[in-house]
Amino acid sequence: MDAVLDRTKKAQTLRHLLEEELLERCRKNPQYSLRSFARSLGVDHTTLSRVLRGNRPIGRKLFIRLSHALNLSGPEIKHLSESLEGKAPTSIAYSSVALESMIAISDWYHDAILELTQTTDFKDDPKWIAKRLQITVSEVNVALERLLNLGFLERNAEGKICNSIGGNSYLPDGLTHPALIRLQKSLLKKSVDSLQNDPISKRDHTSVTLPMTPKDVPEVKKRIKKFRRELTEFLMRDKENFEEVYEMTFSLFPLTRG
Repeated sequence: MDAVLDRTKKAQTLRHLLEEELLERCRKNPQYSLRSFARSLGVDHTTLSRVLRGNRPIGRKLFIRLSHALNLSGPEIKHLSESLEGKAPTSIAYSSVALESMIAISDWYHDAILELTQTTDFKDDPKWIAKRLQITVSEVNVALERLLNLGFLERNAEGKICNSIGGNSYLPDGLTHPALIRLQKSLLKKSVDSLQNDPISKRDHTSVTLPMTPKDVPEVKKRIKKFRRELTEFLMRDKENFEEVYEMTFSLFPLTRG
């Protein structure tokens, strides 16, 4: 039974298992899409997209339908049924995603492209995107394909790409991976580049050094998370007038060693 439950223990919820299954199919076939995945599950692609984003709870009927479509065993269904999701978020949608999905789009420009699609002058043109983000057209094309296949981006009725997330995504607490460490290192490097090249009117680089006890670290992290979300709520109030894409980084680390 333990072997049977390996994938469900790793996924923790049915939504995470769906994300992992989609990612695995995309690895095997780069042309595989969210629509193809939805067809294989016998559900509408819009419904599946909302489920993967965390904007639609998985009720019992949908849970059973998806479980059967994924050929889950009885023990797997029992294990995952213990984490049936409740109501969808009501404010900004913070969608928890599987670690494997985050790894697949761990280069910094994936998130940047997602947010760039929400700016007023966005152009569905790889050359334009590459110029705005100072990356190569090849990097843009690969990133767009990944984001479309995993359902983070979709094409509207006019065939133009648009952000289908509807909010910010995050990893469940306590997860990390070498790819995500590289992501943070690349963001810190870009922060240094900004420090050297951007005028003070467009950036803020400040810090505070203080004594503290390590037992307060969990509470500090909790308050930083609360602050991030409150600040995001404020910044998302004027969605019709987004012009640029910014990155906010928060660092807490010991300068002394034990």
